[in-house]
Amino acid sequence: MPSSRRICGSGPESSWLKYVIAFCIVGVSYNLLHNITTSEKVRALFKELESLKEEIQTADYPTKMYRIENTLINMKREQDLYLRSIKNKIEEALETFSSDKTGRADYALEASGGKVVSLLHGTENFERAKTLFGITLCEGTHGPGAMLHVDMSPGNCWAIKGSQGGAVIKLLGRVRVDAVTVEHISKNISPTGEVTSAPKEFVVWGMRNPKDRGIRLGTFSYDADGHLVQTFPISNDHYFEFVQLEVLSNQGNPEYTCIYRFRVHGELERGSLNL
Repeated sequence: MPSSRRICGSGPESSWLKYVIAFCIVGVSYNLLHNITTSEKVRALFKELESLKEEIQTADYPTKMYRIENTLINMKREQDLYLRSIKNKIEEALETFSSDKTGRADYALEASGGKVVSLLHGTENFERAKTLFGITLCEGTHGPGAMLHVDMSPGNCWAIKGSQGGAVIKLLGRVRVDAVTVEHISKNISPTGEVTSAPKEFVVWGMRNPKDRGIRLGTFSYDADGHLVQTFPISNDHYFEFVQLEVLSNQGNPEYTCIYRFRVHGELERGSLNL
Protein backbone atom coordinates (compact mmCIF):
# COMPACT_ATOMS: atom_id res chain seq x y z
CA MET A 1 0.00 0.00 0.00
CA PRO A 2 1.61 3.24 -1.09
CA SER A 3 2.34 5.75 1.60
CA SER A 4 0.39 8.99 1.57
CA ARG A 5 3.30 10.82 3.25
CA ARG A 6 5.25 13.14 0.95
CA ILE A 7 9.03 13.44 0.90
CA CYS A 8 10.20 16.74 2.38
CA GLY A 9 11.27 19.25 -0.27
CA SER A 10 9.43 17.64 -3.18
CA GLY A 11 6.20 18.45 -4.88
CA PRO A 12 4.50 21.72 -5.91
CA GLU A 13 4.16 22.98 -2.30
CA SER A 14 7.96 22.82 -1.88
CA SER A 15 8.55 24.71 -5.15
CA TRP A 16 6.00 27.30 -4.14
CA LEU A 17 7.72 27.72 -0.75
CA LYS A 18 11.07 28.31 -2.47
CA TYR A 19 9.39 30.80 -4.73
CA VAL A 20 7.94 32.73 -1.75
CA ILE A 21 11.29 32.68 0.07
CA ALA A 22 13.08 33.95 -3.03
CA PHE A 23 10.56 36.73 -3.42
CA CYS A 24 11.05 37.75 0.24
CA ILE A 25 14.82 37.74 -0.21
CA VAL A 26 14.49 40.12 -3.13
CA GLY A 27 12.22 42.47 -1.18
CA VAL A 28 14.37 42.52 1.94
CA SER A 29 17.58 42.92 -0.04
CA TYR A 30 16.07 45.76 -2.00
CA ASN A 31 15.08 47.67 1.15
CA LEU A 32 18.42 46.97 2.86
CA LEU A 33 20.44 48.16 -0.09
CA HIS A 34 18.29 51.26 -0.43
CA ASN A 35 19.20 52.25 3.13
CA ILE A 36 22.95 51.59 2.73
CA THR A 37 24.00 53.40 -0.42
CA THR A 38 22.84 55.35 -3.44
CA SER A 39 25.77 54.83 -5.81
CA GLU A 40 25.08 54.85 -9.54
CA LYS A 41 25.81 51.16 -9.98
CA VAL A 42 23.60 50.17 -7.07
CA ARG A 43 20.78 52.34 -8.40
CA ALA A 44 21.01 50.27 -11.58
CA LEU A 45 20.66 47.16 -9.46
CA PHE A 46 17.55 48.65 -7.86
CA LYS A 47 15.97 48.87 -11.30
CA GLU A 48 16.92 45.27 -12.00
CA LEU A 49 15.33 44.16 -8.73
CA GLU A 50 12.20 46.11 -9.55
CA SER A 51 11.96 44.39 -12.90
CA LEU A 52 12.56 41.06 -11.17
CA LYS A 53 9.68 41.72 -8.80
CA GLU A 54 7.43 42.37 -11.78
CA GLU A 55 8.63 39.38 -13.80
CA ILE A 56 8.68 36.94 -10.91
CA GLN A 57 4.99 36.28 -11.48
CA THR A 58 5.50 35.10 -15.08
CA ALA A 59 9.08 33.83 -15.50
CA ASP A 60 9.89 30.13 -15.09
CA TYR A 61 11.31 29.06 -11.74
CA PRO A 62 14.97 28.23 -12.75
CA THR A 63 15.29 31.59 -14.53
CA LYS A 64 13.94 33.43 -11.49
CA MET A 65 16.41 31.82 -9.14
CA TYR A 66 19.34 32.31 -11.52
CA ARG A 67 18.63 36.01 -11.96
CA ILE A 68 18.01 36.51 -8.25
CA GLU A 69 21.27 34.78 -7.38
CA ASN A 70 23.28 36.87 -9.84
CA THR A 71 21.62 40.09 -8.72
CA LEU A 72 22.33 39.37 -5.04
CA ILE A 73 25.96 38.57 -5.87
CA ASN A 74 26.29 41.89 -7.72
CA MET A 75 24.62 43.72 -4.84
CA LYS A 76 27.08 42.21 -2.38
CA ARG A 77 30.02 43.14 -4.63
CA GLU A 78 28.85 46.76 -4.97
CA GLN A 79 28.26 47.07 -1.23
CA ASP A 80 31.78 45.77 -0.53
CA LEU A 81 33.27 48.28 -2.98
CA TYR A 82 31.23 51.11 -1.48
CA LEU A 83 32.18 50.24 2.11
CA ARG A 84 35.84 49.89 1.10
CA SER A 85 35.69 53.34 -0.48
CA ILE A 86 34.22 54.82 2.71
CA LYS A 87 36.93 53.12 4.79
CA ASN A 88 39.66 54.53 2.54
CA LYS A 89 38.23 58.04 2.82
CA ILE A 90 38.07 57.78 6.61
CA GLU A 91 41.67 56.57 6.74
CA GLU A 92 42.77 59.43 4.48
CA ALA A 93 40.95 61.95 6.70
CA LEU A 94 42.56 60.52 9.84
CA GLU A 95 45.99 60.62 8.20
CA THR A 96 45.46 64.25 7.19
CA PHE A 97 44.31 65.14 10.70
CA SER A 98 47.35 63.46 12.25
CA SER A 99 49.52 65.35 9.72
CA ASP A 100 48.84 68.67 11.43
CA LYS A 101 45.24 68.72 10.01
CA THR A 102 46.44 70.00 6.62
CA GLY A 103 48.62 67.17 5.38
CA ARG A 104 51.32 69.75 4.58
CA ALA A 105 54.56 70.88 6.20
CA ASP A 106 54.38 74.07 8.27
CA TYR A 107 57.57 76.08 7.79
CA ALA A 108 56.55 78.60 10.44
CA LEU A 109 56.10 76.02 13.22
CA GLU A 110 58.23 77.08 16.17
CA ALA A 111 59.04 73.49 17.09
CA SER A 112 60.63 73.08 13.64
CA GLY A 113 62.65 76.31 13.72
CA GLY A 114 60.18 79.07 12.91
CA LYS A 115 60.06 82.11 15.19
CA VAL A 116 58.68 85.64 15.49
CA VAL A 117 61.47 88.20 15.02
CA SER A 118 59.54 91.48 15.32
CA LEU A 119 56.11 93.07 15.68
CA LEU A 120 54.58 95.51 13.23
CA HIS A 121 54.51 99.17 14.18
CA GLY A 122 51.64 99.90 16.56
CA THR A 123 51.10 96.25 17.49
CA GLU A 124 50.67 95.70 21.23
CA ASN A 125 50.15 92.52 23.15
CA PHE A 126 46.89 92.32 25.05
CA GLU A 127 48.52 91.76 28.42
CA ARG A 128 45.40 91.70 30.58
CA ALA A 129 43.80 88.29 31.03
CA LYS A 130 40.14 88.36 30.06
CA THR A 131 37.80 86.20 32.14
CA LEU A 132 34.07 85.62 32.44
CA PHE A 133 32.71 84.16 35.69
CA GLY A 134 36.18 82.81 36.41
CA ILE A 135 36.54 81.23 32.95
CA THR A 136 39.53 82.42 30.92
CA LEU A 137 38.50 83.90 27.58
CA CYS A 138 41.88 85.30 26.62
CA GLU A 139 45.02 84.32 28.51
CA GLY A 140 46.79 87.63 27.89
CA THR A 141 50.17 86.24 28.90
CA HIS A 142 51.20 84.44 25.71
CA GLY A 143 53.55 86.19 23.33
CA PRO A 144 53.33 86.19 19.52
CA GLY A 145 55.11 82.84 19.40
CA ALA A 146 51.86 81.21 20.58
CA MET A 147 50.47 81.39 17.03
CA LEU A 148 53.32 79.13 15.87
CA HIS A 149 52.45 76.36 18.37
CA VAL A 150 50.21 73.32 17.93
CA ASP A 151 48.33 73.85 21.22
CA MET A 152 44.77 74.95 20.41
CA SER A 153 43.44 75.09 23.96
CA PRO A 154 40.94 77.94 24.56
CA GLY A 155 42.86 81.06 25.59
CA ASN A 156 46.20 79.72 24.36
CA CYS A 157 46.66 82.26 21.56
CA TRP A 158 48.55 85.44 20.72
CA ALA A 159 46.23 88.23 21.79
CA ILE A 160 46.79 91.71 20.36
CA LYS A 161 45.06 94.91 21.39
CA GLY A 162 42.26 96.03 19.13
CA SER A 163 41.58 94.58 15.72
CA GLN A 164 44.82 95.35 13.89
CA GLY A 165 48.43 94.25 14.22
CA GLY A 166 50.91 91.69 13.07
CA ALA A 167 54.39 90.23 13.15
CA VAL A 168 57.35 89.18 11.02
CA ILE A 169 58.09 85.46 11.14
CA LYS A 170 61.38 83.78 10.29
CA LEU A 171 60.75 80.47 8.53
CA LEU A 172 62.63 77.20 8.77
CA GLY A 173 64.52 78.20 5.62
CA ARG A 174 63.91 79.90 2.28
CA VAL A 175 60.49 78.81 1.12
CA ARG A 176 58.56 79.30 -2.10
CA VAL A 177 55.32 80.07 -0.29
CA ASP A 178 52.25 78.67 -2.04
CA ALA A 179 49.70 78.77 0.79
CA VAL A 180 49.05 79.89 4.35
CA THR A 181 46.63 78.43 6.89
CA VAL A 182 44.77 80.17 9.71
CA GLU A 183 43.11 78.18 12.48
CA HIS A 184 40.82 79.30 15.29
CA ILE A 185 38.94 77.46 18.03
CA SER A 186 35.36 76.30 17.55
CA LYS A 187 32.37 78.17 18.92
CA ASN A 188 31.51 74.90 20.64
CA ILE A 189 34.51 75.09 22.96
CA SER A 190 34.61 78.87 23.27
CA PRO A 191 33.52 79.82 26.83
CA THR A 192 31.25 82.55 25.41
CA GLY A 193 29.93 80.45 22.52
CA GLU A 194 31.22 82.96 19.96
CA VAL A 195 34.49 83.78 18.19
CA THR A 196 34.35 87.54 17.61
CA SER A 197 38.05 87.79 18.51
CA ALA A 198 39.09 85.66 15.51
CA PRO A 199 40.98 87.49 12.75
CA LYS A 200 39.04 88.34 9.60
CA GLU A 201 40.86 90.32 6.87
CA PHE A 202 44.63 89.84 6.77
CA VAL A 203 47.57 90.40 4.43
CA VAL A 204 50.61 88.17 3.94
CA TRP A 205 53.96 89.49 2.69
CA GLY A 206 57.05 87.58 1.59
CA MET A 207 60.38 89.04 2.71
CA ARG A 208 64.04 88.18 2.12
CA ASN A 209 65.13 89.87 5.36
CA PRO A 210 63.29 91.40 8.35
CA LYS A 211 63.70 94.96 7.04
CA ASP A 212 62.82 94.16 3.45
CA ARG A 213 59.83 96.03 2.02
CA GLY A 214 58.56 92.66 0.92
CA ILE A 215 56.24 91.37 -1.79
CA ARG A 216 52.52 91.26 -1.16
CA LEU A 217 51.46 87.65 -1.51
CA GLY A 218 47.77 88.28 -1.03
CA THR A 219 44.89 89.63 1.03
CA PHE A 220 42.62 87.00 2.56
CA SER A 221 39.53 86.66 4.75
CA TYR A 222 38.97 84.09 7.47
CA ASP A 223 35.34 82.94 7.61
CA ALA A 224 34.27 82.46 11.23
CA ASP A 225 31.32 80.35 10.05
CA GLY A 226 33.50 78.11 7.88
CA HIS A 227 35.93 75.33 8.73
CA LEU A 228 38.17 75.90 11.75
CA VAL A 229 41.26 75.25 9.62
CA GLN A 230 41.23 77.39 6.47
CA THR A 231 44.01 77.26 3.87
CA PHE A 232 44.52 80.11 1.39
CA PRO A 233 46.45 79.33 -1.82
CA ILE A 234 49.10 81.77 -3.04
CA SER A 235 50.54 82.21 -6.54
CA ASN A 236 54.23 82.93 -6.09
CA ASP A 237 57.54 82.03 -7.78
CA HIS A 238 59.95 83.56 -5.23
CA TYR A 239 61.69 82.08 -2.20
CA PHE A 240 61.43 83.93 1.12
CA GLU A 241 63.06 83.40 4.48
CA PHE A 242 60.60 85.69 6.26
CA VAL A 243 56.84 86.14 6.12
CA GLN A 244 54.86 89.05 7.50
CA LEU A 245 51.33 88.52 8.81
CA GLU A 246 49.28 91.71 9.02
CA VAL A 247 45.78 91.49 10.53
CA LEU A 248 43.48 94.23 9.24
CA SER A 249 40.28 93.37 11.14
CA ASN A 250 38.63 90.79 13.35
CA GLN A 251 35.13 89.32 13.65
CA GLY A 252 33.83 92.20 15.78
CA ASN A 253 35.58 92.15 19.16
CA PRO A 254 36.47 95.79 20.05
CA GLU A 255 39.10 94.95 22.69
CA TYR A 256 41.41 92.29 21.30
CA THR A 257 42.14 89.82 18.50
CA CYS A 258 43.25 86.25 19.14
CA ILE A 259 45.52 84.50 16.64
CA TYR A 260 45.57 80.82 17.54
CA ARG A 261 47.55 79.26 14.71
CA PHE A 262 49.24 80.55 11.58
CA ARG A 263 50.93 78.13 9.18
CA VAL A 264 53.11 78.70 6.12
CA HIS A 265 53.26 76.08 3.35
CA GLY A 266 55.33 75.74 0.20
CA GLU A 267 58.56 74.33 -1.17
CA LEU A 268 61.75 74.53 0.86
CA GLU A 269 64.80 75.59 -1.13
CA ARG A 270 67.43 72.89 -1.01
CA GLY A 271 70.31 73.70 1.32
CA SER A 272 68.54 76.67 2.96
CA LEU A 273 67.66 75.14 6.34
CA ASN A 274 68.29 77.45 9.30
CA LEU A 275 70.09 74.97 11.55
